[in-house]
Amino acid sequence: MRTKSTEARRFHAKVSPLPSSRPGVSASSLIKILDGETEVGSYERNYPNFGEQTFEPFELNGAWYALYS
Repeated sequence: MRTKSTEARRFHAKVSPLPSSRPGVSASSLIKILDGETEVGSYERNYPNFGEQTFEPFELNGAWYALYS
């Protein structure tokens, strides 16, 4: 869920749940990284919750980086 503080950011994460491949195993999530509406990357998170909250983009010396979990 994007909040008011994250709406102005250039990059943001969009989370899509993925079904578990085996019974008794936790589901995972596909995290898509967007620059505006353009997908610039993605990764699979093996814990289904907090995908948007654990993505933090930042700019340093003119280059963009991100911390994610």
